[in-house]
Amino acid sequence: MAEPEDSGALPDAADGRTAADRAGADAFARLAMELHDVRGVEETVGAVVQFALTALECTAAGVALVGSGRRAEVLALTDPRVAALYRLQIEAGEGPLITAIKQERLIVIDDVETET
Repeated sequence: MAEPEDSGALPDAADGRTAADRAGADAFARLAMELHDVRGVEETVGAVVQFALTALECTAAGVALVGSGRRAEVLALTDPRVAALYRLQIEAGEGPLITAIKQERLIVIDDVETET
């Protein structure tokens, strides 16, 4: 009789955490170690963006912070397409980036090619 595959959804009898929980915890532990070793805001934000690629299983990521005058400032990117998207939204004063800033919440777009 074959053993069922571990889908990550069933808790491990030893600690009650799923495989996905353990993977997430491991990823955050690695991020903490990386952030401990970086110097300055630029390197820290760069490490966070790289972490997002793995943790969110996405193909591109960026970080924009609100600077003086509540204007978004792009600090780190993994793809030039993200830079173009951010720039257009900042110039237009609207879009998911601007919404996230104004509403102070996370906006996730699963597929930018099909999003309307």
